Amino acid sequence: MSETSPTKRTLDLCRKQNWDVQVVERWCSFSRRRIDLFGVVDLVAMDGIRIIGIQSTSGSNFNARIRKILAEPRAKRWLESGARLFVHGWRKLARTRSWDCREQEITVDMFPDSLEGNMHAIYQMGVHNEQG
Repeated sequence: MSETSPTKRTLDLCRKQNWDVQVVERWCSFSRRRIDLFGVVDLVAMDGIRIIGIQSTSGSNFNARIRKILAEPRAKRWLESGARLFVHGWRKLARTRSWDCREQEITVDMFPDSLEGNMHAIYQMGVHNEQG
């Protein structure tokens, strides 16, 4: 039996919170890879008050996904449009053998002012540290 994907775990979590949620990433058979909405969103959820984009990943790829989002200009535009954006990183806890979701909200102030300064700003924020 295959392992449940991080996207499926986030989908289940959103439904448990009574949110309307939809997977918006798609499979491209030509390139054989998944394509995220606006380059960063796997799921879109609504709770009746706000619209939320979620990038769902494994715990080991959590920081890499944050860097990916901060390097994508459309992610900043998503936030400036009034929507919210989160990264969900899933890991299995050794002690309890249960799954844990690490959540980080991405905000407009996390983005550097220019694309040229992107890598420097990401490094300065400490996101470069792969230890979670």
